[in-house]
Amino acid sequence: MTSFDEPGLIAKLVDARLRGSRLDLPDLDGSLHDAQKLQFDVLDQLLASGAHVSGWKIGLTSGAAYDLMGPGVRPVGYILAERSLSSDSNLRRPPGLPLQIEPEICLEIASPLRGKHLSIEHCRSAVKAVRASFEINQSRVPMPGRNNLFVADDLSNWGLVVGNGKVPVPFRSAPKAELFVDDRLERTSPPDLVMDDPYLSLSRLCAALDDYDRGVEAGQYVITGAFFRIAIDRSATYRAAIDGIGEVSFTLT
Repeated sequence: MTSFDEPGLIAKLVDARLRGSRLDLPDLDGSLHDAQKLQFDVLDQLLASGAHVSGWKIGLTSGAAYDLMGPGVRPVGYILAERSLSSDSNLRRPPGLPLQIEPEICLEIASPLRGKHLSIEHCRSAVKAVRASFEINQSRVPMPGRNNLFVADDLSNWGLVVGNGKVPVPFRSAPKAELFVDDRLERTSPPDLVMDDPYLSLSRLCAALDDYDRGVEAGQYVITGAFFRIAIDRSATYRAAIDGIGEVSFTLT
């Protein structure tokens, strides 16, 4: 096991995040709470170096990842503004390990949210729009077997692409998502996909952030549920259409 007190550990995590390099370390000892705190220590180092946060993610809320670390366990992560794109953008392939994408439900926040035990209704009232998005991932931590290191490394996040959407309405069930590569249908989400209510996920995110004296700010984005993940191994235009919500696309060059 790797100790949370290992000299240079934060620097190694920062370097892997920026360079897209593999973290070939044994899993971290200690608790998930310790891993989450370490993630925010890494974020603080990035912020001190001039980075900015454009939003947040809450993990393990849907599909094959649902409850992967135990019933109701929902680690959270951050999204860097420097790696946040609007729909129809071009993305030059970054250095390091290959990327993956996940069509996601994304909440655009209208007013600040902070604290525990926020109701679903209160969270929904703070949302300006529900948008289609892509989370861009980079699997820097070999899995399975390194849950704490995975959380400390920001749940494999690389960045975000935000598409169009609609005003928030109550969540009934996971809508259908389709992924197109160069306008050819590549994948469709399963009809029985399990997904947490996005506004419940927003409440859980706020509760988790509150443990570290953080909150969600107006203008930020929160991704709450992935439909599936695919590797993006070639230059192409990737587009997702989420029923009743909207579309998002970008071109990898």
